[in-house]
Amino acid sequence: MSLSSNPPLSGKAAVLACGPSEQVTAMINAGRPDVPLIRSTPERVPELALDLVERGCRRLVVAGTEASHAVVSALGITSGTIGELEDAGVPWIHTRDLALLLVPDGFGEPELFVDATAT
Repeated sequence: MSLSSNPPLSGKAAVLACGPSEQVTAMINAGRPDVPLIRSTPERVPELALDLVERGCRRLVVAGTEASHAVVSALGITSGTIGELEDAGVPWIHTRDLALLLVPDGFGEPELFVDATAT
């Protein structure tokens, strides 16, 4: 299922997550209705990431090691600039058109996703 019928994101942030995550649960509990949150199976992550970027997402936060790898592969990212740390061991990665926060399994405090999407 494609998300293309959804409205453009106009440079906004989005969160893409696979499976349960304490950080994602914290974001939901913090009440961030302005940030698209998409939970998916690993098989759908590449399609969803491409759709989000095509709709204008320019800050993409990805939860999970497997999901992060799938997103980087799907978007064809081969290089980037390491930016500021959002949390210990979790830096932003900047490409020409996109800022990525790839959050491996077991990294980051519960508030990480709330802080990362507060633009």
